[in-house]
Amino acid sequence: VPAPVTNEAGGIYVQLGAFSVPQNADAFLRKMRVDLEWLAASIGLQGNGKLYRVRAGPYASRDEANRVAQRVQQELGFKVLVLDR
Repeated sequence: VPAPVTNEAGGIYVQLGAFSVPQNADAFLRKMRVDLEWLAASIGLQGNGKLYRVRAGPYASRDEANRVAQRVQQELGFKVLVLDR
């Protein structure tokens, strides 16, 4: 069963990946929930029909989001984005 896709919501997020194919986004979401177990509860899928973003949050501050982004980058070895929405 694919993960639910939410509409755009306001806040500060750590974007882990973005995909044009919803099935690819869903597979990546599931992998991130396993690889980043400590973050799994806050990782979700947001899409608008053209682009599907796998992201964690929202966070109360950009500093908090930056700390999460740094830890993700250290653990997984790839760059993530901190976005204000």
